[in-house]
Amino acid sequence: MSHNKLFAKNLLFTFSSRGVEIIAGLAVVALLTRFLDLETYGSYSVMMAVMWVVLPIFNLGYPRILVREISQQQTRTAHFMMIGLTWNLFVTLVLFTALFLFSFRLSGYELLLYALIIGNVAIMAVTQTVGSVYVAFQRMHYETGPTLLTMLLLVLLMTGVVFSDLGMLAIFTAYGLAYLAGLAVSILLTGKLFPWLRQLALNLKGVQSTFRESLYIGIFQLLVQLYLYSGNFMLKWLVEYDDVALFQAPFRIFTRLQIVPMSFMPVLLPIFSRLLADSGSRKDFTRTSRSIFMLMGGIGLLLTVCCFFLADFFIPLLLGENFTRSSAVFKVLSLSICFFFLNTVFDTLFIASRKIQYLTLIQLSGLLVCAAVNLILVPEMSYIGSSWAIFISSGTMLLANIYFWYSSYQRL
Repeated sequence: MSHNKLFAKNLLFTFSSRGVEIIAGLAVVALLTRFLDLETYGSYSVMMAVMWVVLPIFNLGYPRILVREISQQQTRTAHFMMIGLTWNLFVTLVLFTALFLFSFRLSGYELLLYALIIGNVAIMAVTQTVGSVYVAFQRMHYETGPTLLTMLLLVLLMTGVVFSDLGMLAIFTAYGLAYLAGLAVSILLTGKLFPWLRQLALNLKGVQSTFRESLYIGIFQLLVQLYLYSGNFMLKWLVEYDDVALFQAPFRIFTRLQIVPMSFMPVLLPIFSRLLADSGSRKDFTRTSRSIFMLMGGIGLLLTVCCFFLADFFIPLLLGENFTRSSAVFKVLSLSICFFFLNTVFDTLFIASRKIQYLTLIQLSGLLVCAAVNLILVPEMSYIGSSWAIFISSGTMLLANIYFWYSSYQRL
């Protein structure tokens, strides 16, 4: 199969998987915003923020490294797989041990809630590690089945939870069961692609040899999550849970849109890695990267226009009357769509070129700018201030990405 046909096929399956995630994510948001009051939804949003901020610690950048290395050395798939799984297991044991040691300071409810969060994040981390195999092999159709099962089960379980009013613990239990089912299917499918299950063995040496680079990516991913959820934490600190809810509900819709550029990343990372590794492919790399930038910019601009002018209609329709004020939040967030799309392409380029330090520096600058703008605007503008913080900081990161990429590309 030619590279163009393989690219198109993988992109089709990736978009199918991401499309399922978008629809299911919106359905879950619609369910929760209609059946939880503002304060409870704000509390739930903070717990979800904690879960996503903890995820990079479980991964530490290994899935992205595995995609790059396996795509170049497919015969060593089991070796690289076990590097990621060894780290996943290590972090899971450390965090559960810490939870046990401090359990005497927690209520029974808090203990169960934190245990569920750790368990959910561990499942998500292992799923991403296992998924690195079919991404590296460019067999993206292996992702569609597990994603469909996970999202369908999540919607069904969440529907039962909210209609039965089972509470916060049941919400996170539903997440865990859905993620676990998807992981089981991923393991079965990946085992058919490469028999790594027969070669299970802890790979401590591999963890040590790749730790420095994975740490850079892990820090970058941690900064990304802190950046994305800084608004939640700032609003909780400076105002109240109701404001968190009014910001986070439309922000979750906004982050669903980021699945579009993220769909390209698994497909493009192996391609960019091979093109950059071959000095004779510089023209092909330039042509491919320019086309991707134009495509992402065009899609981002189209979505910006649609989201901005339709926000007053579909935000109350999707989230319910309690979140009518969130329409203004979504309008401001929509102005950042192009920035996020183009920044995602730059992220892929820096990883493919092994310039991870630039990613970390740029994301840190974005986080600092976002935090500073939140501190200035939130006391006066509340959740609207957090929306402008995302817009200003994402634009700052785009300028930094352009500068660092073109200055480093001349030295490649």
